[in-house]
Amino acid sequence: MTSSLHTEVTAYLLSNTESDFGSLESALLATILNSRNIIRIKNREIKEILEVNTPHRKKALEWLHSNIAKPTIQHLLTLYELRVSSDGRKLDGAYYTPQIIVDAIVDLTLGKNVGTVCDPACGSGAFLLGAVKKLQKNGAGTVPEIISKYIWGVDIDSSNVIYTKRVLILFAILEGFDSYSFEVGIFQGNSLIFNWSKTNRRRAGFDFIVGNPPYVRGKNLTAKLKYQIRSWPSAAAGIADLYIPFFEIGLSWVHNDGRVGYITPNTYFSSINGRKVREMIFARRVLEKVIDLNGFPAFEGLLTYTCVTILDKSGVANPLVGVAKHRSELEDIRRIKLSPIEYSELEKHDWYIQPKHLASEMRIMETVGTPLHEYVPRFTTGIATLRNDLYIFKAPAVDGYITVEKDGKTFQIEEEITVSIIKPNRIKTEAQLAQNQERILYPYKISEHNKKPSLILESEFQDRFPGAYSYLKHFKSELEKRSSDPGASWYAFGRSQALDGFGEKIIFPMMSDRPVFLHVKNPNTLIYCGYALYPQSKEKTIILLKVLNSPIFWNYLSNTSKNYSGGYKSMAKNYVKKFSIPDFSKDEISLLASLKETDLIEFLKDKYNQQGTITAPLKQLAFA
Repeated sequence: MTSSLHTEVTAYLLSNTESDFGSLESALLATILNSRNIIRIKNREIKEILEVNTPHRKKALEWLHSNIAKPTIQHLLTLYELRVSSDGRKLDGAYYTPQIIVDAIVDLTLGKNVGTVCDPACGSGAFLLGAVKKLQKNGAGTVPEIISKYIWGVDIDSSNVIYTKRVLILFAILEGFDSYSFEVGIFQGNSLIFNWSKTNRRRAGFDFIVGNPPYVRGKNLTAKLKYQIRSWPSAAAGIADLYIPFFEIGLSWVHNDGRVGYITPNTYFSSINGRKVREMIFARRVLEKVIDLNGFPAFEGLLTYTCVTILDKSGVANPLVGVAKHRSELEDIRRIKLSPIEYSELEKHDWYIQPKHLASEMRIMETVGTPLHEYVPRFTTGIATLRNDLYIFKAPAVDGYITVEKDGKTFQIEEEITVSIIKPNRIKTEAQLAQNQERILYPYKISEHNKKPSLILESEFQDRFPGAYSYLKHFKSELEKRSSDPGASWYAFGRSQALDGFGEKIIFPMMSDRPVFLHVKNPNTLIYCGYALYPQSKEKTIILLKVLNSPIFWNYLSNTSKNYSGGYKSMAKNYVKKFSIPDFSKDEISLLASLKETDLIEFLKDKYNQQGTITAPLKQLAFA
């Protein structure tokens, strides 16, 4: 959701790479004030910034006057946002929300009320600025009174504390309230362990918590942060992402009638590490609203899948849920249609943020028959070498050898130590499957007594397959840099998963824009970057291929799975495994095999209707 502000400030930074941050900040502040005919400033902090006098500042002033017709405080917020590098964002999870979404969340949280507002990860102050404007509209007093009495914030980055204060001070000045100094309750600290008793506020007890909690995936967290996160019970499931405990932080920081309004990733609806948050919200009956933004990009420069969650600590009898259907709805998320949902739905393992009738239909499709992960004896991922570029070859074997050219050298890999392999993420049709010629160097063997593959001893590897051994030995130093399983030999795959993934199977990709389940009849084949089902009977193979490739299944996945750009949906095991396969008689299996699309839809609807009513708008599905 790239704004013109973001584009304008980025354009300057790209065209003036030698400009220092202080000169640009000074020039931008001066330009904003001059546009409002504010020449003389009392405030010591802003005045000091304006007194910067460098050639870069002069150049920045010239560019700003020529290229930005209406400089506003939003430009300053954007400048502070762009100051954070991509590396910094990965570490501290700092992503900033467009003001139109900020203002909507603040409005949904505060309503027409007046009270104290805190942002526990305030960044450069967008949510707190929105809160000041809202409280001003609600009659809370003058801007200086609002800032000193009602506005509070915490951020782990000391620079953000400074920038938030500057944004709030600048807004006060623009509203006609200049002063040598302002009392602003913004503190540097880590909200996971923050102690309000050490501040002049003394305790939390806020009326409202708003914000965009930091988003760092669990695998990228430091050991120290993981330890701090685990102190919050709501983050006790799995390896929690950094935003997860902020729901509990928000509820613990507001008083008994307080409210919390966040924009966060929507992964907590169904992720393992979000399970305790779901349980907490259900147990306390505090969910007021959830608005799923449905994969539309809400953050500048970040493609993630977000939602807005409003919690009321006093308790909510009838939660409301809604889903954005069009990107344009992000212009005012308050207009997204909301529908009531029963708390009994929130008690389930995952949440389906859908209108009641759709959520009920999805539950039916999980209860008729047998869940997919129980229907098949095996449901696996593909192998993981952690260096596919070295192990997998596209060239066919000639006279018993695969010729590989790398690093200016030619290697001859013995065909006998390779096996056929398929990439479901790329193979999407029967024709592509038939044309696939990829093979993988497979340094394992399966004995008659133990069907689990074991790594070929290095001495045997070198003696029997000198070409393949010489090839991998050439890249030994690179292979040793992989984050392989503990104790894994340098020439082994990085992970031991799916080494025994041979056999007749049904494969499908990790994500897709349509159902793509293909039957692999060659048992001497592995897969990578995808998933495999092992039906182990002709009848189950027929059933799975017809049902899973049907609009019935795709309707289910479209309403329950994670979104990706371009209309793609995640087909990860966690989203697919709960879909249930009805029971079929032998006559029904024969009929099922012969049915075409329209008749297949009606036949399957009848099967699922045996235990419920399916009214999903199948006619609106886009058939590939």
